[in-house]
Amino acid sequence: MTLHPEFTEDGSMVYVSDWTGNVVRVYDATTLEKVAEVTGVTTPTGIFSVERRHEQLGH
Repeated sequence: MTLHPEFTEDGSMVYVSDWTGNVVRVYDATTLEKVAEVTGVTTPTGIFSVERRHEQLGH
């Protein structure tokens, strides 16, 4: 089951968590080509961009 797609701040890459596969895949957001894979992550629930920490809720 894949969930929680998260784009990089510049929108060039997207991280996708695969909960059942215990992996996070990184794709080029334009070509959708897989560029990286992080394995051995126990149930990766979400990837959260640190660039968006300055956002305030309710705007």
